[in-house]
Amino acid sequence: MKTTANTKNQRFINKDLKSHILYGDKPLFKAILIVAIPGLLMSLMTGIYLFSDQLMLAHFVPIDGAHGWANVFGSKFPPDSPFHDWTTASVGINNFCKDNHIDFVAMNTSDIVKSAINISSPIITIINAVPIIAAIGAGVMYTQAISLNNRVKANEIWKSSFYFAIFIGMISSIIFFMLNDTLLNLLSGPVVSLNNAHAVGDVSVEMMKTYFQTCHDMQILWAHQFLNVLSWSSILNVFILYYSFMIRAEGRIFFVAIAGIGCDLLNVLFDYLYISIAHKGMQGGGLATLTGWSCNFIAYTVFIICLSYRNKTWMKFKNLLPWRGEQFSLSILGPVFVVGLSVFLRNFVNSIANCIFLPSMVYIANRSGGSGQMYQSLGGATWPITSLFFYAIFGISDGVRQLVAYNYQRKDFNRIRRAYRWTIVISVIYGVVIYVLLLAIGKSFLQMFDVQPQMMSMAYEYLILNALFIPMISFSVGGLMIFQATNQMLMGCFVAVLQGLITWPIAAALSASLALTFHDPMLFIITSGLNTGLAAIAITTISGIYLSRYLGHTHFNVQINNKKTRIAVPTNITRLSYAQQQLRKHAYTSIEYLDFQDGHVVIRLRESI
Repeated sequence: MKTTANTKNQRFINKDLKSHILYGDKPLFKAILIVAIPGLLMSLMTGIYLFSDQLMLAHFVPIDGAHGWANVFGSKFPPDSPFHDWTTASVGINNFCKDNHIDFVAMNTSDIVKSAINISSPIITIINAVPIIAAIGAGVMYTQAISLNNRVKANEIWKSSFYFAIFIGMISSIIFFMLNDTLLNLLSGPVVSLNNAHAVGDVSVEMMKTYFQTCHDMQILWAHQFLNVLSWSSILNVFILYYSFMIRAEGRIFFVAIAGIGCDLLNVLFDYLYISIAHKGMQGGGLATLTGWSCNFIAYTVFIICLSYRNKTWMKFKNLLPWRGEQFSLSILGPVFVVGLSVFLRNFVNSIANCIFLPSMVYIANRSGGSGQMYQSLGGATWPITSLFFYAIFGISDGVRQLVAYNYQRKDFNRIRRAYRWTIVISVIYGVVIYVLLLAIGKSFLQMFDVQPQMMSMAYEYLILNALFIPMISFSVGGLMIFQATNQMLMGCFVAVLQGLITWPIAAALSASLALTFHDPMLFIITSGLNTGLAAIAITTISGIYLSRYLGHTHFNVQINNKKTRIAVPTNITRLSYAQQQLRKHAYTSIEYLDFQDGHVVIRLRESI
């Protein structure tokens, strides 16, 4: 009897692409660390950049003469008005609010910047989510084509998704330009009502109305200046993420990490130059982001060109010409779009939920005897801090996703299940550590944003309640990733929108009712943590069932030509061809029939001679 050697499949022999060794052959724990840690560091660096960006805006914009108190409010009031000078104005504003039972602390231009940051955050989230539509789906499909050593398919994906990325970038820029103004007016919420207020000292009701209206208008104006730059440079953002996932698909993780981190460091440098040196205000933050994106785009493009020249990549720009390479394929764009859509939908619906949350918070604060604009300012101080650590969680899953996609094509479901478990373990450890860190030194972070001493305790409470979503969401990243990587498009979309469309209304309604009942707007802040907790339970349960039922193993007692043995067959595989493949290790090459007898699978096959 001639036996078949248990060797590696010969289709995985292309040594030009590192993905075969990294995703398929390397010991799993080592592979997980190689793909997860750079992803975590890249995303953490993005968080550091966003944190630094908002920190410099909050610190440098107010001390810039063009954006200081005198320029912003001086023209609104006569020279002898108590509002002409911040020191005098703050005393008058605080006395007015105290005597009229308004829960409000005087806001200077630094607080207005933080309010502008807060109302910009949902739109920034959507701007950063748009590239996902073109990038993640293309990266997953490209990885799967590589796992099959199917160069023709890989080139079709490269060409079709490249033009799809251009289309997405151009359309998104137009849409953002059209909607920015409307969204900012919605997110800013209503101005504080002073219908029953009375004058206090030199401060009249009309003066206070002018002050609140100016704060409201300036936060919209400054947010608009920042977002306009991001909007028309959206196509660069699309290609940065697209190139990133395509390069990762070929196993070149470390270059992506080094280039991403390096360009984020450049972003921090340009933030200082544009905001502090050039006095561009919040527009300077947008220009710094544009400059950093441009550097990142150039770095990835040059890297692909160099690899192409050395024949170390399947991505060749010359094949993008209509008359070169494979044909543009609309059929490929369907799966690319749907896989990317599942990730985009999660960010999009959560941004919509945040768009509802911000004006709702203003409404609840105003109804509870406070000021919605003050809570907008608190949110603006805490959002950069949570963003600093939040994005890194998804950096872990971004790295592991392509490892899972590769092994899904190879039908190595055991490796997938172990990768899923390690993703959750690493994410949960990270999330818990970060929350404990914020509990310990959260006030130190807030001091960096010039939070006024009388607002510090409220800002810390806001931060701790809002940051609950970080450890909560760490339980669900494995479930979100597994459906995207295994082409389960409908389930991927369902779990993606679950948090924003299903659990969020429940959490928001409960939190709002508590806040209005006890006249404490802080109770509404728990919406984020409660929502992500409910969603994490649902997503983890659904993904666990999917792994067990469809990517698990069923053990069969098999009788092979009167010899009994026991084999493990994936539970979602019923084709005889797969059973044949699994049984080759037993020195059999073809199956005559497969049947059930007395609860056992009986497989009769011919022996190799």
